[in-house]
Amino acid sequence: MHSYELAFEDWFVPEANLIGGSDGLGKGFYLQMQGFENGRLQTAARALGIMQAAYEAAVAYAAERKVFGSPIGDYQLTQYKLGRMA
Repeated sequence: MHSYELAFEDWFVPEANLIGGSDGLGKGFYLQMQGFENGRLQTAARALGIMQAAYEAAVAYAAERKVFGSPIGDYQLTQYKLGRMA
């Protein structure tokens, strides 16, 4: 996600369009920080889902892939790596 700085000089916003109405005047920074908080939660949830999917794919691959007649999931190093992932 990219962030950009915007600057508005001598810009008037009618009270009807002010976020939070008259109570929101001068609180834009704090309202934006609340928005970032929600965005961070969504990003963390997305990352967790991707990690879970990667782990499940690795476990399935370790069960299917065979080397020297045995699934690689039977080997201690593979089990260790999957354990660390979990």
